[in-house]
Formats: sequence, structure tokens, C-alpha cells
Amino acid sequence: MINRVVVPVKAFAEAKTRLSPVLTARQREQLARAFATDTLALLAAHPEVSSITVVSDDPQVLEVAADYGADSFHERRGPGLGLNAALEACLFTLQDAVAQSLIVLHADLPCLTCDDLSAVIALRRRAGGVVLGCDRRGSGTNLLAFSSIEHMPMAFGRDSCARFQRQADARGLQCSVMLRAGIGHDVDAPEDLRALQARRGDRVIGAATSRLLAAWAPEDAAPGDALAMMEPCRGVVD
Repeated sequence: MINRVVVPVKAFAEAKTRLSPVLTARQREQLARAFATDTLALLAAHPEVSSITVVSDDPQVLEVAADYGADSFHERRGPGLGLNAALEACLFTLQDAVAQSLIVLHADLPCLTCDDLSAVIALRRRAGGVVLGCDRRGSGTNLLAFSSIEHMPMAFGRDSCARFQRQADARGLQCSVMLRAGIGHDVDAPEDLRALQARRGDRVIGAATSRLLAAWAPEDAAPGDALAMMEPCRGVVD
């Protein structure tokens, strides 16, 4: 089975704005770059990934993509266009008469492992239909896998996991929801970052992200709530 992975990546300088209460603009840019680097490095090393396409219009993002042999799809921006429209345009170029597995994967999953991705590919091969990788709250969608011969309208955003399930049901497709820590732990809000800090030193965290977290010093952080001075989040469930 051909497995094509599509990774939408926001411009590093514009990413992770919800972390502004705890990180400076420079730190948010560094973090977004580290996340993307780790995601692309994992995909490039995975033996079952046939191709990688990065969706972005940011030259810095596309430079990192090229470092890992990824193809680029230049996002077209304009009134009313956003993540879902850009993904629809990209996926249209990848669909052909040959059945293949398309995997849309977000780039802010610092604990994602090769085993996580292998589990998704194995489940799609075994069960067919659609595989959803929900966030750890069970609301958003961090991964979507489906066949190229079945058109799945892109519906990422708040409560997208439920929307994708309804879409699959409407099309008579088997829908499997995969709950794995590496897929579920995205980093959007300060509490997500605290949970990641609590796992500092964990070997599942990507190399670039690990180096960045280790390098940050208190004086580099935003006043009042520096990352290096955060109390680790308690009760994180893996």
C-alpha cells in the first residue's frame, strides 16, 4: 500500500500564538520549527511512508521540508481561505486512479513515534475506511487517514473529530478512532506546554524539541510566566 503523508505547517513566525502568555515571539517561532523538524525527520525515517508533502507558503518552512526530501505544496492565501481549503487543494493533486492511503498529519506532535504511525497504517490496512487520531481531549483531530478513492472533505478545527466521524458514517465508511499518547499530545495552549515540560527527558520527545527545551533559560522567557519556571502539570495520563 502506498502511504502518502500531507503535513500542513503554518509560518513559523505566525505559529503558536495561544502560547503568547508564556513564551516570547522568538520562542514560539523556535518551538514551531522544532516541532516541524521532528515530525519531518520521523516521516523521512519511516519505512512505510512513500512520500511527504508539506503544505505551506512560508520559505522557512519549505526550506526545512526540503532538508527531509519532502515535496512542497504552496498554500494559496486569500479571503476566506484557510487550513481546510489549502488541504483540499493539495489532496486534489495527489488523488489518482491508484488506491493509496492519504494521511493528513499535524506537525505539532512532539511525542509522536514511529510506532504510532505504524499503528495507524496497520489499522487502515486491516479495517479500511477512515482512521482518526484525536487529540487528548477527544475533540480535535491531529491525524486523518483515508483512501484516495474516497473523498473526505477537510473539516479540521474545533470538534473536528465528531465531524469527521459523521462524514464517514454518511459515506458508509468504517471509522476507527485511535487514541495514542504520541498522536494525542499536540501543543496549542499553555497547559499543553506544561504537560510537555513534565515529560522533559522522556526519550519519545523529538530530538529538536528536546534540545530546545533543555536550552531555554529563565531570562529568555516572557516576563511573569517563564517556561523554565513553570510547575510541571500533575496527573498527565500517557
